[in-house]
Amino acid sequence: MSFHNSWSSYFFHQMTGNINLSYSNEAIKLIVQKLTPISFVFITSLFTALYLFFIAMFFIVCNIIFKKRVVSLILVILLNALSKAFDSFGTIAKFSFSKNIYIVTSSAYEVTNNTYILFRLAYWIILIILMYFIGNILTKKKDCSYGD
Repeated sequence: MSFHNSWSSYFFHQMTGNINLSYSNEAIKLIVQKLTPISFVFITSLFTALYLFFIAMFFIVCNIIFKKRVVSLILVILLNALSKAFDSFGTIAKFSFSKNIYIVTSSAYEVTNNTYILFRLAYWIILIILMYFIGNILTKKKDCSYGD
């Protein structure tokens, strides 16, 4: 059984079709040259984990503010819907969640300059740190009574 780490013809068949108009054939060719399939899966999994971590932190911060889980869940769903809606707008689309999870949505310029991973990593780290500080401030302002 061969465990050769190479791109399959199925990947190229799927990525060159009209599945998603945000994929650029130039960028995919450059990504395939720079990354192996295992590193591609690892990086995508890392960004997905950071996304889920951010969503969880956003839910907790909303729960601290509104003290109702249903309202917090609705706000998380609205945030995801807004992010998905921003995917179709030009410059704003760079800041949507799905554009910062999948590296195949990168432009050829980002791939040639090797900023396609660093920009996304910085995006998620900034969002997580922002949620951390907001949650930390709200927790310190919250009046806690521990009893006698």
